[in-house]
Amino acid sequence: MIEKKDLSFKKLVLYALLFVLFAGIAVAVAMLLLNISERKKEAQNTYVKLQELSEDDTSPDKWAINFPKQFDSYRKTTLSTKTKYGVRASASKSD
Repeated sequence: MIEKKDLSFKKLVLYALLFVLFAGIAVAVAMLLLNISERKKEAQNTYVKLQELSEDDTSPDKWAINFPKQFDSYRKTTLSTKTKYGVRASASKSD
């Protein structure tokens, strides 16, 4: 008789552990799906438009407003830098 109670307790513990495991998996999947939907919403607007630009705008100042990091990298290409082979002059000086 003690064996039946012990066996039923083991089954109860096993079912409880399985329930917790599957509940954890369900929560993880729900969080993953929520993250995916947020990323899709972010991907629809690749950047915040602060100033309207067209394909024909060549003014760097307009582009710098919407893309400050990229503009900063662009400006660094005009600086002369020192390398282990000497000084690299900017493209405008060599022309």
